[in-house]
Amino acid sequence: VQTSARNNFIGTVSNVTMSQISAEVRLSIGEQFDIVSSVTRESVETLGLTNGVRALAFIKASSIIIGTDCGTARMSARNILHGKIVHLQSEAVGAEVGLELPSGHRIAATITTESMQRLKLTLGQDACAIFKASSVLLGTLD
Repeated sequence: VQTSARNNFIGTVSNVTMSQISAEVRLSIGEQFDIVSSVTRESVETLGLTNGVRALAFIKASSIIIGTDCGTARMSARNILHGKIVHLQSEAVGAEVGLELPSGHRIAATITTESMQRLKLTLGQDACAIFKASSVLLGTLD
């Protein structure tokens, strides 16, 4: 599967919570972490997303917020993935941050150079990738 989204994860649907219009889908990515997606009920039905189904999660790098000291932070975003910074690249306005998660998966975020400098991001530093469930697009492998 090819996509313009920088972050692609393959997993297994572990839970689906349906309402009249929307649905929350939890995708288990290995044993280390889950990704939560908020999609329409119609999407769940069309894609056949039920427990045990293999699915894909796509998250644009620009939808990801990078944070530090996230251990006790409380926020509304459903997805907070902890890892270590393994890639930093900046230019005049924008920067790219790559995190490696304990599972070995990597996630990329694009932020402003000003934010990278304000957070004093460095290689090897603990950080977290934060994104809303509504930022996660789902697909199936069929």
